[in-house]
Amino acid sequence: MRRTYLAHVLFVVPIVIGLAFAFAGIPFYDNAVVWCNNSAKWWPEIPVIIAIILATAIMGSLCYRFYQNERRSAQYTGGETRLSKKLFKQSCWFIFAFYITWVPYLTLQYMLSSGTGYDSYGLILSSATLVPLQGFWNSFVYIRPRYARDIVSGITSSFARATLSQRSKSSHVAPPPTCASLQP
Repeated sequence: MRRTYLAHVLFVVPIVIGLAFAFAGIPFYDNAVVWCNNSAKWWPEIPVIIAIILATAIMGSLCYRFYQNERRSAQYTGGETRLSKKLFKQSCWFIFAFYITWVPYLTLQYMLSSGTGYDSYGLILSSATLVPLQGFWNSFVYIRPRYARDIVSGITSSFARATLSQRSKSSHVAPPPTCASLQP
């Protein structure tokens, strides 16, 4: 019962906060070159900054706690701490996808607020390209471990086949001629 309640709270609270910010910003919406944008000075970017800081802190905390638990259990089982390394790599990929999407956007927003954003075509283009691709980056992060594992196993099996074929070819080679066989 408690888990269901917590799941509902974690689902509803972000939606309510998002709707509150969306409705609070209605008087400020304006055209900003590529998309409709909240034209108020500075404050509309605060939720994005908070989300970036929270995502980074949560991923860091998750990795650290997982590493601590794995290290404590390894001292009783004598095993290695390999899963924490995988979790850390996956978390870094997720955060990288988050940063590649939102940092150019935030930079552009601050430049637009200061009045210099319209001069930077490259930043407008990169933001307009990367923000809609957030779902692509998330799917890339999600399927990356599977493809990485398949690529490594494919390379390993190709190498093993090549090594086996080399060994089988070398075992079928005729023996070198002896001195007796060379005499007429």
